[in-house]
Amino acid sequence: MDDSSFQLVRDCFGYDDGSLPGVELRDVTSEQILVIYDYIRRGSRVSTLDAKFWDKRQERAVSLDAVSNAAELVANGAVEAFHFCFTGLRVGAVELPELGLFVFANTVELDYRMGPHWTRERIAAFFELLRELCRIAPDATLGVASVEGPPAADRFLEAWARWGRLDG
Repeated sequence: MDDSSFQLVRDCFGYDDGSLPGVELRDVTSEQILVIYDYIRRGSRVSTLDAKFWDKRQERAVSLDAVSNAAELVANGAVEAFHFCFTGLRVGAVELPELGLFVFANTVELDYRMGPHWTRERIAAFFELLRELCRIAPDATLGVASVEGPPAADRFLEAWARWGRLDG
């Protein structure tokens, strides 16, 4: 990550103010949501204790690992949108800090805890993760979360626009 891009976004990552800012990939097809979910799950470990989703058909909470791909059930409307945290995801040689994933019917959102653990290398790896998700869903739109986006969201989006233009 070049210095000017890092300067744009470091306030979006560096100081832990207790928030969990998120970045959304919107207008994602059902098939793409399944691929994104599988990509995250294959490369990471669930860190949420007792991660569950709400099954509308059975009217009960079900363990995330009780089914092969819980995102498929969200996409077909059988279960409510859900969220879980995960660790261990590597992008290249860089392991990302713990992240959260919300799975909605046509949107996925990654959220993160801000703090000093977000080095330049980890921010670059996060942007690479976003780029990979955009490759999976090329017609989707990347934006800040509608509920709680990064501070200085305009600078985050400017840095993303720069990063997204890079070949890679």
